[in-house]
Amino acid sequence: QEIVDEIIDRYPGRTFFYPKRITNYEPGSQDSKSIEFQQDSLIDMLLLGKASLIIGSHLSSFVECAWWFGQCQSKVIIVGSTNK
Repeated sequence: QEIVDEIIDRYPGRTFFYPKRITNYEPGSQDSKSIEFQQDSLIDMLLLGKASLIIGSHLSSFVECAWWFGQCQSKVIIVGSTNK
């Protein structure tokens, strides 16, 4: 939440987010299988697709789906690619 607050302060009027219902997520936990976690992830993906610029990681299906949901309008920058 601290990072979200910092971004909102840094870019007033230019940010939006959906508050998470599961705040203590740990990879591999049962939380990742809950309907709330899945719904929150889809909402994040839909919101990301609305951005004019998406910065994502190499081979991220999340970033690719967000781009598609945004009607392929966002510029995408991929970081951490293993291709040299």
